[in-house]
Amino acid sequence: MRASRVGSVNERFFTRFERDQKTKCWNWLGALTPQGYGVIYGEMLDGTRLGRTLAHRVSWMLHKGPIPKGEGAHGTVVMHKCDNPTCVNPDHLMLGTQADNVKDMIVKGRKVSGTPSGVKHWLSSFKDQADIDLICSTVGKTKELAEKYGVDVCTIKRIRRRNGVVKPDADKYVNKPLSKEAIEHIRSTPAGTRGLGKLYGVGKTTIANIRKGLTYAD
Repeated sequence: MRASRVGSVNERFFTRFERDQKTKCWNWLGALTPQGYGVIYGEMLDGTRLGRTLAHRVSWMLHKGPIPKGEGAHGTVVMHKCDNPTCVNPDHLMLGTQADNVKDMIVKGRKVSGTPSGVKHWLSSFKDQADIDLICSTVGKTKELAEKYGVDVCTIKRIRRRNGVVKPDADKYVNKPLSKEAIEHIRSTPAGTRGLGKLYGVGKTTIANIRKGLTYAD
């Protein structure tokens, strides 16, 4: 059931969290961002209209007063001492700069970007590392795997490449080393000469780059 927005932000705030007796965190029960931070909006008792605002920032304002504007694009940030993004306990919060926030994330071993990646991303079709392992350990069946996870074939191939999975005959696509005589021969032939790539075991792009001096440059 959708939570009611009747009442001021001041009133609704205190109905939207539950206290964890063990951690002392006040865990937000209302709407959350994809990163797990609570959000709330509406009108404060003093008439201030809040747009979509992070709940822990509202908690600071309600319990400790206005948040200084601060400098830079991010201004003053409200940081969590407890590393629990859903927590709105004012005793677990502190003010800082974005630089302080990034430093805190690095020191505590958390990812600097607030957006999770890979299987942890909220839009990922793969919800567990076991899905990735299955894709990488399965030989062929690219189309079947794509249908199973609701993605296109290119996504399956990209996952395999990123995880070091290559075709057994991938070596045949690697350019072979060329001798000085071969390079001189290629450069001496007019553009459009056929059969050089097959003769020396390299691709057309390599042949073109040799002629331009971009590959095997003197």
